[in-house]
Amino acid sequence: MFVSTISVFADLSTVQDEDGAVLEVADGLSRIQLYGAHKAACERIVLDAYGERASIVRPGLIVGPHDPTDRFAYWPRRFRRGGRVLLPGDPAAPTQFIDVRDVAAWILGCVAAERAGVHIVTGRSMPIGEFFAACQAAVGSDVEGVWVDTGTLLKEGVEPFMGVPLWNGAPEFAAAERIDISRALAAGLTLRPPAETLADTAAWDAARGVPEKEGLAPAEEERLLNAR
Repeated sequence: MFVSTISVFADLSTVQDEDGAVLEVADGLSRIQLYGAHKAACERIVLDAYGERASIVRPGLIVGPHDPTDRFAYWPRRFRRGGRVLLPGDPAAPTQFIDVRDVAAWILGCVAAERAGVHIVTGRSMPIGEFFAACQAAVGSDVEGVWVDTGTLLKEGVEPFMGVPLWNGAPEFAAAERIDISRALAAGLTLRPPAETLADTAAWDAARGVPEKEGLAPAEEERLLNAR
């Protein structure tokens, strides 16, 4: 069993499945691409060593309770705080993630059933506007959502992927949240509802107190809201 990543794909500007071309380690790759290329190299080592016994799991964004990155927990916390909330990009833009517990269940199931092969293991793609509505419903807050388009965020120097949690903003990764998961679903992948992941993450986040690093600092959020 080897846990890889969807970052292995050479072209994430178009929708990919397990048969898509993967990156090779080379000069000139970005930090994210180099990470993916090294994971792809590891996949080849595992496949060479174990052949038909190898199980390669390519997760997308892993979220849920105990995630210290603040990429996901930021949103229910921010909606709970209320006020004007910066919503990044376009409400119709896709977002795609998977609960860590669903990834763990898939891995254990593969080991128990001796299920081999390469599988993309992430959630169903959904419009990010729908995700934000689910966040608001999960915490029951009254907020003013203010959409700030991708062009404005880029102009203001916000780093794609890292500057605003869950916001992509990079054309070369335009399809990174529309990955095809049909092979894993056909093989038994089960996904809990996003509302359950949100509720459990919000409860864990409230119990842990202040995060080490907030996904988007309040002062930076206010600056970007005023830049519209």
